[in-house]
Amino acid sequence: MMKQRIAKVAQALTNAVKANPMECILALVAVGIGMVNIYTSKYGDYRLFYYPILFLLANIASKLTAGSPKRWAYYVASLLLLAILIFFDVKPSDSYYVVALGCVALAYLSFPTYTDNERFAENVLNNVVALLFAGIVSGLVFLLAVSIELSLSYLFDLQSSGTSIEYIALFVWAGFFPILFLAFNDNSLRLKLKNNLTEILFNYILTPAIIIYMLIFYAYFVKVAIQWELPKGNVAYMVFGFGIAAYLLKMVSYLLAKEYFVKLYRNLPLFVLPALVLFWIGTIYRVNEYGFTDDRIYLLLGGVFLTVSSLVLISNKLGRYLYLSLGIVVLLSAFTYIPFMSAKTLGIKSQQHRLETALRTLGYAKLDSTVRFKPLASTPENRKLVSTIVSSFDYIYFQADAEYMKKNLGVVDSYQLKAVLTEQNFAMATKFADKSNRVRGLENLKSEFNVEGYKTFVQLEAYSKNGNYYKSEGANLDIYRDSKKIFSANKDSLLKVQLAKAGGGLREVLENDEKLLTEKQQLLFQIDIPGGVALVSSYYVREQPYKVENIYLYGMLVK
Repeated sequence: MMKQRIAKVAQALTNAVKANPMECILALVAVGIGMVNIYTSKYGDYRLFYYPILFLLANIASKLTAGSPKRWAYYVASLLLLAILIFFDVKPSDSYYVVALGCVALAYLSFPTYTDNERFAENVLNNVVALLFAGIVSGLVFLLAVSIELSLSYLFDLQSSGTSIEYIALFVWAGFFPILFLAFNDNSLRLKLKNNLTEILFNYILTPAIIIYMLIFYAYFVKVAIQWELPKGNVAYMVFGFGIAAYLLKMVSYLLAKEYFVKLYRNLPLFVLPALVLFWIGTIYRVNEYGFTDDRIYLLLGGVFLTVSSLVLISNKLGRYLYLSLGIVVLLSAFTYIPFMSAKTLGIKSQQHRLETALRTLGYAKLDSTVRFKPLASTPENRKLVSTIVSSFDYIYFQADAEYMKKNLGVVDSYQLKAVLTEQNFAMATKFADKSNRVRGLENLKSEFNVEGYKTFVQLEAYSKNGNYYKSEGANLDIYRDSKKIFSANKDSLLKVQLAKAGGGLREVLENDEKLLTEKQQLLFQIDIPGGVALVSSYYVREQPYKVENIYLYGMLVK
């Protein structure tokens, strides 16, 4: 039986090589480029970054021309792709590369162009299964080859250059894995998609998880409506992830869903709509508050895609996964590669408008390296305006070149900006910066503690595993004395308790930490523990969403 399976895989590999000769040549060239780079210790060669994209494009050309009189087009296109792989050594932009890889992968999954949803879903699932099994087999081959190499080196005292594992990884993942993926996509090796394992995974693990996630969003939706508050900043990303996962499951539900889940997936777009309401409220608020960035534009495109998908999938006639897949390819490509409407260009323009609006509000027409701002009163409005100028400038600085900065902003870097704003005004920027995912330090600036009533000071080490030490890298702060845990508390809850003791809110303390009275300072930075108090050096806290990332301690005072 095993012998037959191995023979079947070998035959499928042979068929894959015969049917896709140019992909095999691409793989050989990629391995060759990698070997040269390893041998010459050359780093900064970006050609292999493009290899997965070029390989998929070549295979798309092969699919389109298979059995056609125009098969010559496959060879011409593949030779062009081969030339790009050999000669195109340019560092890819992060967004350009990710979008290109994503769009090519979606286009690959869309061929053959099945308009029937069931056939489309089956084709996608077959590709995913082929990729998974090719990855598993390639991983096993890689581990086996590495174990053989290490055993030979150890047993026979062979000198190793340290690059042998790199060569093995290159041969397996750049040479063997892609061809094995094509082999597993062969009809003779395709696995039966509907089996006990996939049905259990789909019906009893993934579908219940989606239902629970949906109920969580419904509960949060009710909470937001009752308390009449804005959704938290990262809810939009959570909704986007949920929507994508839900529609991927809906796509394969044709093949795997039990009868009692069929109705759920048929009406899934209606169930997703309340979550999309949260998405749009949160996203529009953040755009109005902080302007567009390239990330927010891509998030908006994702929201548009999910909304359109929800509307068209309500209808069995209009909802076609093929058209949705090709539509998102066109949409992402347009907003990435067409200069005047690219996410990068729109983000820069939006932040420039935001910066100029803040300048006009402060009474300045533009930034000028020869002009200095007058001292501004430290009011919440002025702090917010200065922070807007600094954050928008920083965004443009990392996205645009120096020529653009000089021509459109008047200053070319943050040093010139700081000089124009003056040090006093510039210092206000940290008070009202975009707080999303930003960690701020709450420092014990006075370092004064009342030692009356305490006998001993015990220093606590941060990274020890015995003696007197503490741990703060997880959800809890744990304090140990003589290697025995004497205190443990959730960090998020602990800081809230400390703030309540000091009689202040988080925002108030963060913005006025230098002005805290000594009494409040001691209450905030002394944690009550059995037999004494722990002395806090600093808290590091994320405001939105609230989370205490770390707590650093000096030591503890023992009674």
